Amino acid sequence: MVRWGQFQMDVVKRRRKIREYLREANAAVFLVLDVDTIRYLTGFSGSDAVLLIAREEWGEDLFLCDSRYTFQAREEVQKSTVREYRKKLDGIKDALEAAGVRDVAIEAHIVTLAFFEKLRESLPEVHLVPLNQSLAGIRALKEPSELTFIREAIRVASESFQEVLPRIAAGAEERQIAVELEYAMRRRGAQRTGFDTIVASGDRSALPHWTAGRRKLRPGDLVVVDFGASVNGYNSDETCTMVVGRPSEEQEKIHAVVLEAQKRAMHAIRPGVPLAQIDSIARNTIQEAGYGAYFGHGLGHGVGMNVHEEPQLTPDVEGTIEEGMVFTVEPGIYIPGWGGVRLEHMVAVTAEGCEILTYLPKSLISC
Repeated sequence: MVRWGQFQMDVVKRRRKIREYLREANAAVFLVLDVDTIRYLTGFSGSDAVLLIAREEWGEDLFLCDSRYTFQAREEVQKSTVREYRKKLDGIKDALEAAGVRDVAIEAHIVTLAFFEKLRESLPEVHLVPLNQSLAGIRALKEPSELTFIREAIRVASESFQEVLPRIAAGAEERQIAVELEYAMRRRGAQRTGFDTIVASGDRSALPHWTAGRRKLRPGDLVVVDFGASVNGYNSDETCTMVVGRPSEEQEKIHAVVLEAQKRAMHAIRPGVPLAQIDSIARNTIQEAGYGAYFGHGLGHGVGMNVHEEPQLTPDVEGTIEEGMVFTVEPGIYIPGWGGVRLEHMVAVTAEGCEILTYLPKSLISC
């Protein structure tokens, strides 16, 4: 299994890109508070810390944490000087004042208004510069080592689903299926689930983000199971749809429409194609079949250290597909009072098209 200790060259390359954005933003230091971004840039797997990435002329990169994480940081953190603080705000203030910087880039989508105001009060001479889309662009393009972790998360989740599948039957409770699936993923090495497992049966399968309740599966039910594992900080995300017993003609018809929408969208994926165009291909397929009113969410989203990250595949998104992106393709049809079908694959964009990373079949499974 690949471990974070093999990421040293990746960390150097990632920070080099950050420094390019710092120059463009005319900032001396990047103040990082998001723990996923910190892990991406250092290898640290703890749940609270601060990272200060400096332009070369402003000195060294600093990793700041409290005493809970000092030993762990010295074991895990790459290419940074580790310093301990008693209070986070004081640690940031002392480090920035010692460096004598005046322009500091921040993650505006992460920093709360309350913390932003505290920073301004503590450092009145410092100008805080938002740095958002640049970071999203860096993390959207996955390196080979990241793909290795994603593949491992997919393996863990897929094998766990196959183990639990025989227990998805009439009389089983949604919540119990979710618990067994999550336990199976943990047994296989997942540090946690990627998100709350969705097991939605009967008319509840028309609720895209229903989790899992006390309802028991009944003959004829559609069952949508959306699940993922987190391994070494990277996630998987996949959805399969089943029917309890023999499917009806309508269930087979709607499943076939969703499957065709997914196939057409994946066939069109290649570098340079607008992201919105892929969404449109799937959406138009569903629209032409007469179910356009029943597909309300975007076609997909990036998956990596977060289950939902860049890029987004929605009707109005800007930007184009790039080699190295990893995202989901998950069309669905959700009819209130009847039920829903969603099929989800994860794909990695290659120079010629895309590789389908998830491998569970997307046929309508009878259980």
